[in-house]
Amino acid sequence: MPDIARLRLLLHGDEGATATEYAVMLVLILLVAFATIIFLGQKVDEAFNKFVTIFNP
Repeated sequence: MPDIARLRLLLHGDEGATATEYAVMLVLILLVAFATIIFLGQKVDEAFNKFVTIFNP
């Protein structure tokens, strides 16, 4: 099969996920990752500040 025909089949085929679906999945994964990092960062910051307050002479 020539390369052009393979490319056409890839772009217009109905099987598998499209680039748009992959982009949506990537955005959702990044949002969850960022939310987790922000949440954990705040908790670590609170714990560190508590530690410093307790052990500050």
